[in-house]
Amino acid sequence: FDIDSIIRHQQLQPFDLLYGSQQVAFNPDSTEVWVTLLNGTGFQVFDPLDGELIASLELPEAGSVEVMFNKAGTKGYISQMETASVYEIDAGSKTVLQYLLKPLYKSREAFREP
Repeated sequence: FDIDSIIRHQQLQPFDLLYGSQQVAFNPDSTEVWVTLLNGTGFQVFDPLDGELIASLELPEAGSVEVMFNKAGTKGYISQMETASVYEIDAGSKTVLQYLLKPLYKSREAFREP
């Protein structure tokens, strides 16, 4: 199915979102809804037809802001504002593959007085 058929012919179910959801995005084949959590520590993935939680992934240090996918839909890219990082996510297993951008500044720990 595709997003147009879902919107026109099927009602989406409510999702039990965590506090601080930032962005809601369909994956390329419209079989999942990915939700970034600005005030959380990661993101959630839901089934758009029944509203069931498929996955909830914690990211290091902070929440997430935006999600985008590669054209094939095999990878998701989650940005994290507080750390200036982008995480590459395996869309099938919902695991972090790598950091695409590392912070350009030192952590706050590095600037603390001795």
